[in-house]
Amino acid sequence: MMLLPILLAACGPDRAEPPPPPILLPVEDVGVPAVSPPEPPAPPPVPAKVDDPDDSLVASIATAAPPTPERAADYSALREKSVVELQQWRESQTLHLDAAGAVTDAAHADLTVTFMDLNPWVHAWFIVQLQHADGRATTWHLENHDPAHVRVWLDPQHPSGLVLSVDGEPEPCPLWPGPLQTAKASGRTYAPLCDGRLSLRNPAEGRRSAKEWGADFLRDNVWGGEKITTLVRDTVYKDSELATSELVDGPTEPVAETRPNAPRAPAIAPDVVGQQLVPVNLGLPLVGADAGTVEIGHWYPVEHSRGLYVTALQPRYIDPAIWADWGAAVQPLDDVENSALAYFVAFDLRQHELRFDVGTDHPRVGWSERVLPSIRDNRLPGPDGFDKIGPLVRTGQVNPASMDRLVATFTGGFKRSHGAFKAGDLALVEQGSHYGWIEHGVVESRPRPGLVTVVVDIDGTVDLRVWSHEDDADLWRIVHLRQNGVPLLTADGRPGDLVNRWSMGNWSGSVEGKLRSVRGSLCVQPGVDGSPDFLIYGYFSSATPSAQARVLAGLHCGVAMLTDMNALEHTYLSIHDFHGGDYTVHHLIRGMEVLDKERQGVYLPRFVGLADNRDFFTVLRRSP
Repeated sequence: MMLLPILLAACGPDRAEPPPPPILLPVEDVGVPAVSPPEPPAPPPVPAKVDDPDDSLVASIATAAPPTPERAADYSALREKSVVELQQWRESQTLHLDAAGAVTDAAHADLTVTFMDLNPWVHAWFIVQLQHADGRATTWHLENHDPAHVRVWLDPQHPSGLVLSVDGEPEPCPLWPGPLQTAKASGRTYAPLCDGRLSLRNPAEGRRSAKEWGADFLRDNVWGGEKITTLVRDTVYKDSELATSELVDGPTEPVAETRPNAPRAPAIAPDVVGQQLVPVNLGLPLVGADAGTVEIGHWYPVEHSRGLYVTALQPRYIDPAIWADWGAAVQPLDDVENSALAYFVAFDLRQHELRFDVGTDHPRVGWSERVLPSIRDNRLPGPDGFDKIGPLVRTGQVNPASMDRLVATFTGGFKRSHGAFKAGDLALVEQGSHYGWIEHGVVESRPRPGLVTVVVDIDGTVDLRVWSHEDDADLWRIVHLRQNGVPLLTADGRPGDLVNRWSMGNWSGSVEGKLRSVRGSLCVQPGVDGSPDFLIYGYFSSATPSAQARVLAGLHCGVAMLTDMNALEHTYLSIHDFHGGDYTVHHLIRGMEVLDKERQGVYLPRFVGLADNRDFFTVLRRSP
């Protein structure tokens, strides 16, 4: 689909109701104003633990100083608090200004300005609080578009705003009171400030489908609503997206050898090597697949997209040697599941970076209704002590400042309603083991041990691991993080311990544990012999976790996770093509385009032109 020039919803008009009164920043965070450009936080002279001493990039990053005992206690304290108190490395500055805007002392202040860097190591998100002498206060959530090159601070020599150091050159940026008010009134979800180097994040109204709206309404307003949505899922939507293909006649010779920097070829059964199938419902344009068929397991480049590849598989064609010794670790597959098509999109991680953003509504931070009554502490509004993330602002949308590097978007993970355990060991610890996440270096829901976690490190590395308490010490260096239950595969490429335990694994399914459904997945295929690592997103048209584990093992994945399930809107992926000056959006599966929207002749893709109620990942081309 060729698109008209895009008018981003960042320029309007979907707006939410006015935000609640601001949360005042903790008094103990107010520090001494800086008078010169601050350097990135200086770690103590303790070398990082590295596996390869010759890896200069890793060796150059030292361990962060631990937070103060008070900050560490705030992070895990079981008491009511705000999301700010989860930020153990936060730093603040303050200025007191008189009625004329000049610096004064606290006793004569007409306006007190507090600037908080929520994670100085990442240096991406800031809170500005303006508190007047009459008690009125406003808070503003700012985003730094280029933390690697732009430093931001509060300077008494320029009391009307912030100072930005752009590659070492300080530049004053007036912000209060006028520019911030103008940005708020602009109608943009991301209102540019400081010559476009920062954005003010404004609340947006997230789009949702009729099915999504109905499910949320039942869960939020009808007693037993969750049971109703489960019944509908188990009956109406079972196998609703099932696609299959038999072997078809195709070229007599296998497709030319995989390109040197393509992903590793899947382990497929020897008797189907070189055989063809029909990629039913596949919506991505592939190089070399003009005949309407594709070779089983061959990685095809995506047109006009460097470092992107697609392959098609069915569980029945994975080499049985992969799972021959798994025994009862997975369930046997029936004929339908064995023949269900699955598609995989691989992103070369040398060329791409990954980001995570929450939606305007989901995932929430209150209690999941799945948590056992004996575990839930009703004195607290949520497992981390809050049920709103103010003063942070949810946008549900890609920042337009990243549009020139945009490659793909795909849905993130489970809502909070399903993001906790009601059975098994994980239900009895960590307040039900709610799934955690970090956005732009800011912890919004604490990551919990035992859960599979996708992590984007401060050095750009993308990793999947099973979280442990020891990992909490590295929270300072994590830019993005999302948890989604327990692993489909462990680091050795074998199924997780709970893959065949439906309730204990929180896999979502029928009471009998036999429900097939459309499901998404995420894993990293490690490179070998100098080849790149690949982030692989998987779309299964109808599968159980057992089928997912078999296929992902055949793709040579390490740790692998389930993302979401049950509908195209929960497994959505789009590729954004800017070839030749035209902007075109391609969807992984035909039918996903219904989640986008057209307004006044302008095409608005989900997560890009439209704010969305659900969380999502963004794939960007790496900056030079």
